[in-house]
Amino acid sequence: MYENVGTANGASSSPEWKVSNKEIRYGMKTCPVRDCGYAGNNIEKHVCVSHLPACLNPILTFTPGQPHLPEERWQAICYLASLLGVSHPERLAEMTFTAIPPNNLRLGGGLSIGMAALAQYRGWEDHQRGGEWIRGRSPALILHWVVLTILVNRLGAADQERFARWTPLGNNWGQP
Repeated sequence: MYENVGTANGASSSPEWKVSNKEIRYGMKTCPVRDCGYAGNNIEKHVCVSHLPACLNPILTFTPGQPHLPEERWQAICYLASLLGVSHPERLAEMTFTAIPPNNLRLGGGLSIGMAALAQYRGWEDHQRGGEWIRGRSPALILHWVVLTILVNRLGAADQERFARWTPLGNNWGQP
């Protein structure tokens, strides 16, 4: 769907996105993760399954029996911050706002529930008003797949793979 046209070495610090000609002509969408090559439908699902740790998949919000999910998501976010050399994981989401303004992010019900759970777990201020997130204010926006994709594109190929395969201690999330 979007093509990273950032820096020459491919590890862009602030990627720019443009719609590819392939999408315009054929209605196809391409994965926004650098060097992925996937083209097809439901890019969000592809990114969540192929490029992010399983605990960050938004569908898990509705899965019963996941009482430790906010903690495990926070562990994944801290791991991503360490790979990026960021000492304050709470600031990861705001690092992406030059590439995509927070008002452009669609926040579905499952994502909002996951964001609220993470905010509560971390003791962050509740940035909801009448059930709507005040966009651009909460570090919980890190759970949005577009925000995570922009951050993943800042990693080298080896670190992208390590992050995608990361699992919380004691939980394999159905992965080998």
